[in-house]
Amino acid sequence: MLGALFRLSLAGVAVAVSGLAAYELHDRYFSPALVLTVDPMETAQQLAAQDRWAETLWLADFIQDHGLDADPEAARRLSLTAQSRVSGVGDHAARFMAGAVTGEPADLAGLMGSLTLDLFVAGDIRDIAVQGWKQAQYGTGDEIILALSATGLVTTVAPHLDWAPALLKAFKRVGALNPRLIRTLNAASRQALASGDFTKLRLMVKDVGDAALRLGPGPLRGALPAVDSGAELSKLAAAAKVNPRDTYVLASLAGTRGIRRLDAAGGNVTRVVGSIKIGSRAVKAVKKITAAMSPGGLLMLLVVALLMLAWSLRPRRRRRKRRAPARRRIEPVLDPSLEARTVGPAEPAASPALHPLIR
Repeated sequence: MLGALFRLSLAGVAVAVSGLAAYELHDRYFSPALVLTVDPMETAQQLAAQDRWAETLWLADFIQDHGLDADPEAARRLSLTAQSRVSGVGDHAARFMAGAVTGEPADLAGLMGSLTLDLFVAGDIRDIAVQGWKQAQYGTGDEIILALSATGLVTTVAPHLDWAPALLKAFKRVGALNPRLIRTLNAASRQALASGDFTKLRLMVKDVGDAALRLGPGPLRGALPAVDSGAELSKLAAAAKVNPRDTYVLASLAGTRGIRRLDAAGGNVTRVVGSIKIGSRAVKAVKKITAAMSPGGLLMLLVVALLMLAWSLRPRRRRRKRRAPARRRIEPVLDPSLEARTVGPAEPAASPALHPLIR
């Protein structure tokens, strides 16, 4: 009984796991729709609470254009508020100066302050001094910041993008970079510092600068967490040239899954954004479980789950009943010597008596 219950439970788990893996693989490569796991209106409201009004404006406009099961009146009011904030001038002088002095901004105002000082030699000198001291004393210096601050890098990346390395340093400080992208930047920075060849790092910085020219620093900060490789950074920069708003919407709402659907030239960004649908609660749960897995990992999970299912459903072998050994009849065997002593020699037969008449 316990064995049958275990096999049934294993079969249920295998069916659920294989279904999740198969659904995610189908959605990535065969489904024309891009299902969201977040609520666009809720995301826009969160950005507004952080005073990230340029991003809020794009999301609010996108919600109105596509009608993604949101309150159109609420989206319209949020869009009007964002427009007024974007066009107005806020009093962020204190945070601006704090970011400029410390190089560690806490919000967009501080980020712009840090970027402003980084445009001058003072910013690079500050970073090389701080990170170099940390590296020498504790081995904890930021190699990316060091590489971007290296002498001659700012002026040799691209003549029209002298500010791009400073922008990338600012994004690194505020935690706007994907951990996988940070690992890629770390590898490129180590190579650049060790060999003096900044070619690979220069290309990545140029892509950041190209994307910033179309998106602006605020929306680019919101889009970069979706980028986890140099190739995807190039896709983001190319798509931003085609349609900045849709590029930001795709990165901020669909994340890495959305960026992966872009072609190398970014020309399909509008079509991909047009396929966005809001998923149900069940779909969102599935996405949260499987979205972080690579295609190879999903395929391996599917194969293992199917093997488990096949094993749990295989027919059981019947146990053969053991027959009791047949009883053999044992004939008694007499000891010849005993037989001879018991029976004794044979006596001659008595002569039959004659009939009196015959006599």
